[in-house]
This record gives sequence, structure tokens and C-alpha cells, in this order.
Amino acid sequence: MSESQVAELLRRGIAAAKAGNSKEAESLLMQVVDLDEHNEQAWLWLSGLVESMDDRRTCLENVLAINPANTHAQAGLRWLAQQQPEPVVEEPEEALEEEGGEEPEPANAQDLCLRCGSLLPASAAQCPTCGQVLLVDCPACGQYVEIEQAVCPACGQALGDYRQGGAYYLGLANAYVANQRTEQALQALRWVEAEAGDDARSLEGAAALYEKLGRADSAMAAYERALTLAPQSPAICTRLGALYRQAGRRDEARAMYEQALKLGGRNALALTELARLQMEQEGATKETIRTLGQAVKLDPKHAPAYLALSDAYVRLGDRRQATRQAQLACEMTSPESTLGLEARRKLSELQHAPVGQPGSAEPSMASAQSQDRQKRPGCLSIYAILLGLLGFVTVLAGAFLGILSAIQGIQEVMNRVGDAGLPLGVISLWGGVGFAVLSGVVSIAIALGLWALKNWARVLTIILQTLGFVGSLVQAFFVVGGTRALSSGFSEANFTLPILIALLVGLVIQAYILFWFLANRERFH
Repeated sequence: MSESQVAELLRRGIAAAKAGNSKEAESLLMQVVDLDEHNEQAWLWLSGLVESMDDRRTCLENVLAINPANTHAQAGLRWLAQQQPEPVVEEPEEALEEEGGEEPEPANAQDLCLRCGSLLPASAAQCPTCGQVLLVDCPACGQYVEIEQAVCPACGQALGDYRQGGAYYLGLANAYVANQRTEQALQALRWVEAEAGDDARSLEGAAALYEKLGRADSAMAAYERALTLAPQSPAICTRLGALYRQAGRRDEARAMYEQALKLGGRNALALTELARLQMEQEGATKETIRTLGQAVKLDPKHAPAYLALSDAYVRLGDRRQATRQAQLACEMTSPESTLGLEARRKLSELQHAPVGQPGSAEPSMASAQSQDRQKRPGCLSIYAILLGLLGFVTVLAGAFLGILSAIQGIQEVMNRVGDAGLPLGVISLWGGVGFAVLSGVVSIAIALGLWALKNWARVLTIILQTLGFVGSLVQAFFVVGGTRALSSGFSEANFTLPILIALLVGLVIQAYILFWFLANRERFH
């Protein structure tokens, strides 16, 4: 095989290593060293891909055999020596005397710890005095890099500034996770905890990464330590509460959620987690729905709240509302995200669950409709029926007036109107008929919408009730004033008080209806 073909294999192998395709990269680079056993770059890249320590050592030794000055290979062997230290064989004092009893030469500047200045053993990868790490494993290519280098010389991966302590190792940990190197990420997280000091932000980041890696106990410990450093952080309280809830420590979880709400006001995440805790302890209740409704109101794009609402409605047996909330959660999330996948799984289960399946959490369609009727409050049913009847009567009255006018003839009606004139009379007559019919139709439509629990019907009712309430106030003002004026002409009776009481009762009823529709948004869809 020609040199150009070997070079192409090397190029492809390095590209695959940088892209995280370890198996492909190892296969290509093994072909290179089989064809050219003196290829320094191939052996160096292979040292970061092979799994066993012995294979890494062999690769690095081959690099040094080709080029003894290769600093990457030297650093890698030092790191391996720290991981698997060879037994130290003490030479007899007589041997020292024969050699002239000379003491080892003092270490040069490169043999001093970057932090404390202590002398370092020749093979040290970590300072034995202060614990400062001296070598790191590049997250992208796996090569060993001196910690003072901000960028990997082999692949260009950004490493950061080691003097940032916990933040530096947190960046490394995230890079390891991105490259699917879990063990290295966990080691970096341990370095974060060792170097964080009073840096609550780094500890919070480490805890979040522990959560992502499924290490709940480590995440809990890191959040607890971060909370001691930042006791006023609602975010830490909320996440710690979530971990307590998952661990079954519900009382502690509730205390964390309440503290988060107290510190940060009303925030959607804390309200959502509190509602989930309420469902676990008390089942799905009106209080749960109300809490999640507050979360959605605070953050209309908070997908976890919609998912929790879907769970709550499933427990309440309301399949329609559960499906609606799952659809909203899907709209708020990307299909690739963990939350998006969960939302789409839930929606699929709700949409495709067999009707009437035994043990299914969702009821059949007929059962769901029956439960919908049962969940409609009696007061709403009565209000819808009365409104529909009123609309029906109004339409009949308008139609009757229109038919009667047509039978008797327009001229006779105009004569009864008086001196208004034919055009104005016609407009007034048919305008009144049209308005009566239209208002009746609108009333019937709103009644049907309320019966079906449609939100548009609720909104229209609120608007009309508000206008009616204001009109009743104006009417009360004029009626009371007029009654007082008229009553002054009578010597025995004064009708002001009974009329006033009747008006106040009407206003109270209208106010209650208006308040009920404002406060029961969750019943409509």
C-alpha cells in the first residue's frame, strides 16, 4: 500500500477519533500501524483509544521508541505510572556509598507543583502534598495533557484554565459527558467537589451533572453542600426537593418546595414539583389542579407542568383533558429532548389505548362522556338550561312579532307607531325583531357551549355578565332615586327599601355568577 493510502487511513482514523467514533478510529489506526509500525502519530492516537492500561503503555512506549522527545507520550506514561505505581525497590546504603553517597539532584522548575511548589516524583500525575492534578485526559482524543495547557495540542479541544478550580473541572466533566466518557466524567466531578471550596455555583453544576448520570445520592450530597453555601437559592431548594421526593423523603421534599416558593416567589418549577408531591401523598385533587394551573399561568411554556396536569387528569379519569395537556407538552418540547420523548410517549398511550381495556388508567369513550357530565357542576347545568330557555323564548317572541307584523301589514303598524314616519317605523320594527332573534340565537349558542364546557362560551359569559352587572348598577342608581322622588308624593307607603333589597339581591347573584366563571377556568377547554 502506498504512503498516500497510509496517510489517508491515518487522516480518517484521527477524524473518527475526534468525532467520538472510537471503534472505527481504533480499527483504522490499527491498519496504519500494521502497514507502518514506525508511524508516531498513529501510535499516539491509539494510546487514547485502547481500553486496557497495558495496551496504552505499549502504544506510548512505541511512540517514545520512535521519538524519545515526544512530550505527550512522556506525560501519558507518567499518568499511567500514577495509576499503577510500580513497587519501589530501596537500594542498600552500601550501594549509595559505593556510588559516592551522592544525593539526588534537586528537581528543576518542571518538577515543582503548580500550586504549592512542592517537589514532585518523576512519575507524578497528582501532587502528593496538596492534591493538585498535573495531567488530564483530553475529553475529545484521550491524549494526556499537562494541566497548564488550555487547549489540547493534539486535537485542539478547549480545556480551560486550571486556576479556576471547581469551574475548570466542571467544564471537563461536561466535555467528558458530551463524549460519552462516563468514568472520566465522574472522576472530574470528584475533582469539582474537592476544588469547589465555597463556590456554590460549581457544586450546583456538579449536582446537576450527577443527576444526568443517574447518581442521585451524589447529586443530593452536592446540592446539600451547595445549599449551605447559598441558602437563599430557590433553584437549589427546588432540585433538592425533587431528589428528596424521588428518595421517598416527602416531608423534607415539601419543606424544600415551600422554602423555594418563599425565597423566589411563585415559580413554575417549584409549583409543579409541589403538585407532584401532592399527587403522591393525597392523589389528584382540585388543589393539585389549582397548583399546576398557577404554574402554567406563571410560565405558559413550562412543559413539566403540562405533563403533570396530564397525569392528574388521568388519575381523575378525564381522558380528554389528559390528552389535551399531553398535546400542549409536546408543543412546548423538541422531539429529541428527554421531556419531549416522555410527552410523546404519554400522548401516544392516551390516543391509542384500547377502549374499555381492563385495568387501563383511561376510561372508554362512553365512560369518559358520562364522567364529563358528572363533572359538570349542577349550578352550571342549571345556568346553561335557563340561558338556553331564555334564548329560545326570545327567538320565538321575535319570530312571532315578525310574523304578526307581516300579517297585519306594514302600513297599519306604521299608523300605530304614530308620527315617526314610514322609514323610521320600518327600521324600528324590523330592527327590534332582528335584535330579538339575534340575541336569542346568541344565548342558545352560549348555553350549548357552556353545556359542552367550551372556554369561548365561558369568556363570552364573563363579558356579558360584566356588562349586565354594570348596567344593573346604573339601573339601581336611577330606580332608587326615582322611587324616592315618587314616594314623596304618597302619604302612607315608601317602596325604596324593598326595591333596594331586590336590586341588591340581583347584583349579588350576578356578581357570584361572574366570579364563578372567572375562578373555574380549569373546568373548560
